[in-house]
Amino acid sequence: MLRTIFITIFLYLPLQSCAQDKKAKVIMENAKMTFSNNCKLVGTCIDISVIDCEAATDGPLYYINHKENALIQCCGGCCDTTKREGTQCSECPPRKWKKCKEDTTSKENTAP
Repeated sequence: MLRTIFITIFLYLPLQSCAQDKKAKVIMENAKMTFSNNCKLVGTCIDISVIDCEAATDGPLYYINHKENALIQCCGGCCDTTKREGTQCSECPPRKWKKCKEDTTSKENTAP
């Protein structure tokens, strides 16, 4: 029984990661952005997706409106420059993301 559980988990986790990679690729391509194999979908909130392209090691962290196919903000490694305007590190994390997370958290807390 334990062996079956271990094998199931062992096979399931890489598939989840692969699915997140594919979702990240579709979202980035729809937003006319270049996808890299090190990018993963790490969060969503309503219409916003967060794609991490190894931000922990100076890669970019993208906040993308996946309904409008538009970049909201590039954070992480994008901030290794003096440019801080528009979608380039002017607000990390973006206000739209923070508001979405606050709104969905408050709805969860008030649910019966």
